[in-house]
Amino acid sequence: MNGSSKGNKMKIAIVQFNSGKNKEENLDFIKRKIGKFSGNQDMVIFPEYSMVKPDFTNREYMIGVSEPVTGEFVEEIRSRTKAGKIAVVGNFVESRGETEKPFNTSFAIDNMGILFGKYQKIHLFDSYGYTESKVYNEGLRRPEVISVNGIPFGMEICYDIRFPELSRLYALKGAGLITVQAGFFKGDYKLETFRILLKSIAMTNGVFVAASSQPGPEFIGHSAVISPSGKVLAELDGEEDDLTATIDMDEVTDYRREVNVLNARRRDFYDISGL
Repeated sequence: MNGSSKGNKMKIAIVQFNSGKNKEENLDFIKRKIGKFSGNQDMVIFPEYSMVKPDFTNREYMIGVSEPVTGEFVEEIRSRTKAGKIAVVGNFVESRGETEKPFNTSFAIDNMGILFGKYQKIHLFDSYGYTESKVYNEGLRRPEVISVNGIPFGMEICYDIRFPELSRLYALKGAGLITVQAGFFKGDYKLETFRILLKSIAMTNGVFVAASSQPGPEFIGHSAVISPSGKVLAELDGEEDDLTATIDMDEVTDYRREVNVLNARRRDFYDISGL
C-alpha cells in the first residue's frame, strides 16, 4: 500500500474512546480523530465497538444497527482516509442480512481510501457471565496477514488475545505487527491480564503490538504499543485519550535474531493438530 513511512518505520496513532449507542455521533468522533492525525501519522487505530456499543441481550437491536462493508459507516471512513492520506484500522458490526446475527469485524483502509483487509472475530466472548455469541456470529473468514506501507500485520479483536494460536499464525505468515482492538471489560485482575497478554504476544512471537481499547465505566482502557522485547513504548490510563508511537521493523529482525522464537520450535514434540 502507498504510504509516507520511511524505510521500515511507521508512525501509529491509537484512539481510546468510549463509544455510545448513537452511530452517527460515534462516526463523527472517528472522522474528527482521522482529521487530527492526518499528515502527522501513517495509521490510526480505533477500538472494538467503535461503531456502536453492543447490547448482548438484544439480537434484534444488533441486527438492526449492522451494516454491510459498503454501508455508510465504512464508506465515510474510507473517504476520510483518502482525503487525509492516512491508513485506518476500524471496527464495525458487519451485516449478514435482516435475520442473521452480524459479525464483529475489523477493517483496514489504506491512505488512498482502498479497503485492503477485513477480519471477522473468531473467538467470541462467552466468559465471565457475558455471552457475545447471543448477538454476534463467529467469524467465517480465515485470518490473513495484510500489509500497509510495506509493513505486514495481522488484526485481532479483544478475546482473541487469550488464544496464542492466532498470534503465532500471524507471525509465521510474516507479520511484524499485530493490532488489537478491544472492549476489555473491567473485573478482578483484568487490567493485569490485559497487559500480560499483550506483552506475551509481543515477546513470544517477536512482533510489535498496537492495542486500542475502550475506556469508561465498563472497560479498562490502557491502550498501548509494545515492542517485540516487551517494552511498553506508550500506554494510556483508563480515560479517553490518544497516543502516538513510532515502530521500527528492524527491531523485529533484531529480536528474532537474538531470541529464535519461531525457528526453534519443536513441532515433533508438540504437534497439536487433530487434538
